[in-house]
Order: sequence, then C-alpha cells, then structure tokens
Amino acid sequence: MDIKDRNIFDGNNGLLQENKAYLEDFLIEVREIIEDIELEMVNLQMDPRIKDSLNSIYCSFNTLRGMAGLLNNPLCNKIINATEELLDTVRNNSSLFNKNIFNRILDSVNFIKKLCTDTPVIFDYRFIAEAEEHIQAVSKINDDILQDNAQSGDNSGSSRADASYGSNEPVLREKKVDATDIIKEIRTQKIRTNGNTDQYVKIPLERLDQIIEIIREVENIYDSLKNEITLRFGTNDSLTEGCAKSYYLINDIKKILTELRMVTLHQAFQKLTRLTCSFIEEHQLEVKFSTIGENVEVDKDIADKLVLPLGELIKLLLETRISVTDKTELCISNIEVMAYEENDLVNIDINSDMDLNPEDFGRAEKLKDIRQQLNSLNCALTLGSNADKGLRITISIRE
Repeated sequence: MDIKDRNIFDGNNGLLQENKAYLEDFLIEVREIIEDIELEMVNLQMDPRIKDSLNSIYCSFNTLRGMAGLLNNPLCNKIINATEELLDTVRNNSSLFNKNIFNRILDSVNFIKKLCTDTPVIFDYRFIAEAEEHIQAVSKINDDILQDNAQSGDNSGSSRADASYGSNEPVLREKKVDATDIIKEIRTQKIRTNGNTDQYVKIPLERLDQIIEIIREVENIYDSLKNEITLRFGTNDSLTEGCAKSYYLINDIKKILTELRMVTLHQAFQKLTRLTCSFIEEHQLEVKFSTIGENVEVDKDIADKLVLPLGELIKLLLETRISVTDKTELCISNIEVMAYEENDLVNIDINSDMDLNPEDFGRAEKLKDIRQQLNSLNCALTLGSNADKGLRITISIRE
C-alpha cells in the first residue's frame, strides 16, 4: 500500500496552498513551542518534582494538538494526543514522573519536530514504524498508570475536564478561519499566558542583516562625500551640518539594529546543561555541573552555534577522566561554566577541579576540531589553570 494512501499527509490541503506566506510563520510558532517544551524538559531533568514545568509542558502539547490538526498530519496528531494524555495523568501527581516517562516525552518531542519541519520523513516507512511503536509505548505507560490508580482508588491522575482542552481548540479544529486568524490567536494566547501586554513583531535575522548592510552602504557613501561637502560649503554650512547629523542618526539606527540581534545565554546554557547531564548520567559519573552568567548577551547566531563546541569541550574533559586507568590519579568532581564581560569582550570560562596540565590537554586531537569550530564563530580559545590548580578553558568572543 502506498504511504500516501495511508493519509499520513494531505498534499492537497487548500488552506496551506492559499496561505504559503503564512505557513512559514505558522511553522515558526510550532518550532518555538517545541523549543519551550525542550527548555522545560531541562528543568524537569534537574528536578522532576517541579509541577509548574509539567503543567507548562502539558499546556504546550495542548496547543500543539490543535496546530497539528491544521497541518492535517494524522501521525503527528496521534503522537501529540498520546503524550498529552500521559502528561495529564502524571501532572497532578509528580511522584509518578520517572526517567522512563521523561525519555518517552523527549522522544515525542523529537518525532513531532521531524514531522513538522522535515516533510520527507512522513514518507519514510522506517520512521513511521518507529513512530507508531513509540505511540503504543506511550499509551501503554499511561494505561498502566491509570490501571494502578484504579486499583488503589486514586483518580487524581485522570482529572481532565472537557474545558481543559482550551477555548482555542474549536477555532483550530473546525478549520473555518484563515491561517492569519489562527496565528493571531496563538500570539494573543502567549501574551495572556506571559502576563505581558507588550507587543512584539518577528523580524528574520536575514532581513535584519540586510537593513544593517544598507545602513553600512549609506555610511560608505557619506564617507566618500563628506570631504567634498566640507570643501565646497565649509564646516559651518547648514548642508554640511545637516549631513553630519544625518550620519550620526543613521549610525544610531545601526547600533539599535545590531543590539536587536543580541540574546542572553540563558537558552544556550540550558541546552548545554541538558547535554552535559545526559553524558554524566550515561557514564555514571559523580560530577557536579553548574552555569553562571546566563544573562550575558551575545549575538543570536553565536549563542545558537556555541552550544556544540562548548558541549564538545566538556565532553572532552570528562572523556579524559574516563580514559584514565587509575581513577585516583585524575579526579574531577566539579565543572562550572561562567560567562562574563571584560574589556568590552564576552568571555566564557569552563572551570574544573581536574588537576591536568593545560599543555597536555591542548595536545588532544579533538581539541583541534573544536578550535576550528570556534574560529568559524570568531571566538578564541585559551587554556590555563584556575585558583584551585584545576584546568580552566577560556573562550573569548571577538566583536
């Protein structure tokens, strides 16, 4: 049977074809919700008893359920529905939440991300089989919990009321409205949820860079003309003064636009924490990991791409510890990542209490690849020792 006959994806969805301009905006909303879920998953990994995180993830899945319905993707709907039901079962009793449930929810997020952002996978037999197997596993966990609750007389895990599906569901389910109306409703819901009346618009970084480049061209034109203007009209002429004033105003606009590209390291550090903690748990290491300076701001592109080399550096540190035969010879129990500003530059220090010679660590083959990654981001890497005689790795972000 042809995969297309299985109604995995309807390529003739008139709504999507007529609103191509809004589809990408719509998918951006989906990706942002998925990112929010991933960040809350980091919080849950650090402390599974955080009820607010469970509730937040549940609400995000509730929103995704309606949005996936608009995309007419039945497989995605089934994953979201099964995961949402499981979350509803455990969110009122966080003691039921365990590592197995955490991993299943994380798998659901990965499946949903692929289904909503990578169209070819919905025609992949192997992917579909894995997704359906995952749905069965999630449903079984939920059924087992409900059965245990029923036997013990505890119905707290199944307290869902019809109203909990959210007032926005009919709008999303009936498909009687335009995609623009749905996007507006989602954004309004976000403002209500955040308790913030400020309104924001989204500008793709590519467009922002184009505006900045135009302003640079205007600056270049001014630089080539200012001497001639001064020679012709003098320094006190109103035309000369007006041109100079215009230049400074344009330069101020460029600075503002450049600042709009800046984001805090909060999200990057959360992703880094998740990667590191997973590695520590996988290898059963007794290492404490912490981050400081999440509010330091850097360019968004750098913040997004810096997670990988940072993670590779920490992984290399831990692998160095694992590879030592005599575990008492090279001990590491603490890793701290600290971001700070110094001399108008942003630095990120990776401090550890591992007594390792910086020169020996610098000869590691993997470190060469990491240096290349950092160089491509206009970042420099230096090695040294901290106050505790442990290894310190410093990454300096150049302007």
